[in-house]
This record gives sequence, C-alpha cells and structure tokens, in this order.
Amino acid sequence: GGTAPGTLVAAGLVKLLPITSAQIAYPAVWESASQDQGFLFKTTTGESILLVPSLTPDPSGWIEQQGGQERVVRTTTKGGLDLYLTQDKRRALLILDTVAFDFTYDLSTKSTLDYLQTFQMMLNSVEAASPGV
Repeated sequence: GGTAPGTLVAAGLVKLLPITSAQIAYPAVWESASQDQGFLFKTTTGESILLVPSLTPDPSGWIEQQGGQERVVRTTTKGGLDLYLTQDKRRALLILDTVAFDFTYDLSTKSTLDYLQTFQMMLNSVEAASPGV
C-alpha cells in the first residue's frame, strides 16, 4: 500500500495546492506555478505536469480529443473519483463534482515517464477541499 498524502505532508515531502474547490498533493521539491488557465508542476529533471481545471465535467469531448474510447481507460482514484487515462499514461482527466481536471504529463526531452508513480500519486491525491479552507 502507498503512504497517505497526509503522512507525506507531515514529513515535508509533499505540498498541497488548493485548486478550484479541490486540493492536490505534489512533491515538495517540485516547483508549482500558475500558468494561463491552470498550474504547472516542474520536476527536478525537466519534465512537467500541466493541470487545467475546467467547468465542463463531461469527459466525452476530451475522450474524442485523445482518439476515442479505445485509447482511453476509465478507472477511479483511491478516493473514488472518475479518472480517464490515456493508454500512454501521459494524459488524464479527473472528474470532481462539477469540475474536470485535465492533466498533461510533458516528458520534455525524456523518453520515459520517470515520475509515473508520482503522477499517479498526484491523481489519487485530488479531493474536495475541506470546507473553510
């Protein structure tokens, strides 16, 4: 089993970023910056993950953009949220209530997804922000 994000936050390994009525955990050593309509997480080795929230939680258009149903796997996060993942695991769409979170994993010059587990941890960490936060 994986370590709970709360434990990682307490250990200083992970930071929480509030985004559109939700929050997401990401490695503390990464940079996060607002960009255009979303947020950019930069790894220490050049790759980046772009997260764009959208108020259209209908996945059909997104699935079409990725090449249709046969290229997209539908699953759920550990928290039970709907998650759509492309077969190459570099694009993900996460549905939380009325918001869709569109993730793009940019390899930059790399040929491998060095942070696939981290990316999956981030996807699994998305949850509704606690009231009053």
